[in-house]
Amino acid sequence: MSKFTNSQDIALPVAVWLASDDYDGINEDNAISVTSLMKPVREIVLAGRATGEPMAQDIQQLIASSYGTAIHDAIEKAWLSNPEQTLRDLGYPKKVAEKLRINPDEPDEDNINVFMENRESRVIAGITVNGKYDFVIEEEVHDFKTTGTYSWINDSKADDYILQGSMYRWLNPTKITSDYITIHFIFTDWSALQAKTSKGYPPLRIMSRKYELMPLGKTEEWIRNKLSEIRRFAAAPDNEIPLCTPKELWQSDPVYKYYRDPNKTTRSTKNYKTQAEALARLAQDGNKGLVLTTFGAPKKCAFCAALNNCAQADQYIAEGKLKL
Repeated sequence: MSKFTNSQDIALPVAVWLASDDYDGINEDNAISVTSLMKPVREIVLAGRATGEPMAQDIQQLIASSYGTAIHDAIEKAWLSNPEQTLRDLGYPKKVAEKLRINPDEPDEDNINVFMENRESRVIAGITVNGKYDFVIEEEVHDFKTTGTYSWINDSKADDYILQGSMYRWLNPTKITSDYITIHFIFTDWSALQAKTSKGYPPLRIMSRKYELMPLGKTEEWIRNKLSEIRRFAAAPDNEIPLCTPKELWQSDPVYKYYRDPNKTTRSTKNYKTQAEALARLAQDGNKGLVLTTFGAPKKCAFCAALNNCAQADQYIAEGKLKL
């Protein structure tokens, strides 16, 4: 059975790039990566129960991740090529450029230490937790995100960035001592026109934002609790495993649609962001209308390793909320 499909007939030179896999994680029964640990308990548990050949993945779903990997690789290559000269070209003094040390065995306080794409691991509660950060300089962790401008405007993944950075620091306490992570957003849909006219829109194609990390003790507590949850539901039937939340499913906020005539629901009279607003309008019209709640599509399901082994996803498919 093929590992990938190509439903859009993407040309072979590009298809090979999308289908390539250079994952270097730790494939052990008692090991879990930082990125996997951040997934919903339901996904982690049910994905581990999958049997037989995995469902072939369409390569069009890999465009975003492949683009991100390409950017990461290009940044790493730039820092490994001739960074001293590049720093000079950027106007940094020679004495600064000469202090640069790329991936030294240990941090050296007399020099400028840069660590890139290093995977570290640590055993806790009998489980090997491992993770590979993007970039560390001057003891602060940095992460590169190729994403849409909505990520900057809504800042909806702030908690994820903080948690990810906190676990990287927990794994690398001597290399990462800063209380912050810097996220570098590289926008894939940036518009110069919108930058000039839209409030809150990122003014530049590449923007950076700092986030304060969790204390080390709180980070370890979170990891222990998550591992405990995974163990707790490891053998539980599907209906006892916690459902994925709207946030975990990448669902947009619900829309409360008010219909003045309950017999005509083809087009709503007005949409509201809160149920209270919709019900107030209903009361204003003498409670003769109708309010229906429309939830956003569970977009994460399409990328979930447990998709074919999950009753929650089956229900979304049956209800027409999830279309594959």
